[in-house]
Amino acid sequence: MGSQEDESVQRAHDLADLRVRWGNEFDIGWDRGPDEEGEFVARRRVNGLTVFSPTASGLHRALIFNLSVSALVPHPRQEM
Repeated sequence: MGSQEDESVQRAHDLADLRVRWGNEFDIGWDRGPDEEGEFVARRRVNGLTVFSPTASGLHRALIFNLSVSALVPHPRQEM
């Protein structure tokens, strides 16, 4: 396989791993911008917060940070 194919296969594995770990909280994907440089992207389902990272490990760390910070921020109480 060529380098580009190797990168695509690795990216597919990374996306699958991220979706298994984070799929309940976030929509996970790959976004390619106009300059053809792509990045991993996650959009939080509860509030639409979007996080971008050029690497899967960077996105994973950012999502851990996002969840740890959101646990510290008080949320308004919702009436039923």
